[in-house]
Amino acid sequence: MMERQPLTGFDGVEGLDDEFSLVYPSAISLKERTQQQRYQKLFWGSVAGNVVALVLAVVALVFALMGSPIKQHIDLDTRDQPSSAREVSRVAFGSCSAYDVRPQPIWENAIIPSAPDAWVWLGDFAYLDDTAVRCSATPSAPECNCTATFMSYPPNQCLAGNLDIARVRMARQVNSPGYRAFLEYMCPGHGDKSQHPAPPQGSSPSVCPRPVLGVYDDHDWGWNNGNRRLPRKTEFKNLFLDALGEPASSPRRNANNGIQTSYSFNQSPKGTPTSESKQIDLFITDGRFYRDPLPCQMRRKSCEAKLAKHAEDLAKGVPPNNYDGKLAWCKDFLVADEQGVNPGGSCCFRDEQRAAWCEQDGSSSHPLFKAACDPTTPEFGTVPLVMSQKGKSGEEGWELRKARASDWDNPAGIWQWLEEDSPICEMLGSQQRVWLEKQLAASTAPLKLVASGSVVFGSVGFKRPDGSVCGGDDWLCYQPAQTSFMHSLGRSGPGCVIILTGDFHFGDIKQVLPGPGKPYSSLLASDKLTRPIYQVMASALTNSTAMGPSALCKGDFEEDLVGLRQPPGGDCTFFAGPNFGMVEVDWESRRAKLQVRDGATGDIAIANDGLRLQIEISLDTCQKI
Repeated sequence: MMERQPLTGFDGVEGLDDEFSLVYPSAISLKERTQQQRYQKLFWGSVAGNVVALVLAVVALVFALMGSPIKQHIDLDTRDQPSSAREVSRVAFGSCSAYDVRPQPIWENAIIPSAPDAWVWLGDFAYLDDTAVRCSATPSAPECNCTATFMSYPPNQCLAGNLDIARVRMARQVNSPGYRAFLEYMCPGHGDKSQHPAPPQGSSPSVCPRPVLGVYDDHDWGWNNGNRRLPRKTEFKNLFLDALGEPASSPRRNANNGIQTSYSFNQSPKGTPTSESKQIDLFITDGRFYRDPLPCQMRRKSCEAKLAKHAEDLAKGVPPNNYDGKLAWCKDFLVADEQGVNPGGSCCFRDEQRAAWCEQDGSSSHPLFKAACDPTTPEFGTVPLVMSQKGKSGEEGWELRKARASDWDNPAGIWQWLEEDSPICEMLGSQQRVWLEKQLAASTAPLKLVASGSVVFGSVGFKRPDGSVCGGDDWLCYQPAQTSFMHSLGRSGPGCVIILTGDFHFGDIKQVLPGPGKPYSSLLASDKLTRPIYQVMASALTNSTAMGPSALCKGDFEEDLVGLRQPPGGDCTFFAGPNFGMVEVDWESRRAKLQVRDGATGDIAIANDGLRLQIEISLDTCQKI
């Protein structure tokens, strides 16, 4: 059923004219409704309810095995647009606008003077879920007080999932004077909101000769560190697409799909050798729409400590304590989710259980070993699997096999495996992974840019005090998925691969080299790569979001412990002021410069240790020059 939803007020907080209103699919997808009904009836309903749930479950499993609606996606491609499309050689990108409504001088002082041919948003276009007041100074403010849930909690996350607030925040960012000036530069004639209240269609060269493209991250998804459980996620997704001017007919608005897509610039005629091509392929990945909750092992220790302290306080008659806002989150994560359908909590258990089977004697010779255990292979994570414990109490270990539709006749003990079409804790989802692998393999572009709102190579080798290896939101939290993603990039067609990312509130450049013997080789399984992979992180467009002079390094997650940072120099080669990134190609010399630029001047940023944040690579060999 389709229902009409009001769009963001891009002409102000009063709302948008009817001509810009769209018809959106219902906020919750058929699959999600089916799953909710299935859970309720399988475990809490009557016998008759169980029968209905089993039918629904089989339907859902069949859909999963048949494939994803991702096949409906098109490549929004400048080669199919008017011939006046510009040649692209300077792709700029950035993330993390501002927590508040302060001016954003970076657009006019640095980005526009750098003359980008295209712009890629890498998340946090606007902060939809942060409070507008400082709760420590005004603790009684309504937006600092709420009932804690798995998603929202006091004092600073009470606005998570609030779509009404989100519409106003998105409108403010689109209409901020600096960004409007930027839109006028990229899309001439569309910077004046009195003439064009809705954002221009950033993917159309006839409207924006310099395209404005991108992906969301967590704050413009409406939920800090959020995942696929976001209520009304289709509406939040469409709100972001509104800000990019995405057409109403775009398949990216499909209720069952994320916003993943691909674009091509400077298309070369079919058959052109990669060594002569000027084509740039841009792959937009969606790390929110399909993302699983965190793997259980990433926060088990810290949550167990909070839950134990809570039980101890209750026994002593100590008044309830929210424990940094995470008590309700931890209960949902480890004990039982708020819908009451996951008695073991909402955390993703599949990586742990799969790893236990992979380590058993004899597993390495099993025909499903690659699909279950080797994230460096294309088979990994592509087969729906079921795992169960052998013996009355599991003392005989684990057994693994392919999932079957008939499993729903007796789902006890395995239903949590059946309800997913992937055997791993996902960032992208199995269908998006298959789509990306095919897209990359088919690309013959000498330069492939892969946009990820979440950092792929973050604090590799760093461990939190509780023993976990990630900050709570980057790809390191999902290590098998991270390794699989990296090797998908490595298996792509001819050409060089550069990851564009943001999120961390500073800028840096990293390089992962193939072969053994590197400090990171075992951590990333990079010894099996066949080409280098680069990552340029550009994060924080204003002083509001940039770490600034107070940025730490030694002993914290900013420190590079394994020698990934470029140019090679030190563990703290990063820039903590407002910044943006640039990939600048010289087609004559067949070289590309990867840069982090200073948001104050547009010049190459100077890192904490005095090094210029720029490296140059050959498009013929993909090696650093």
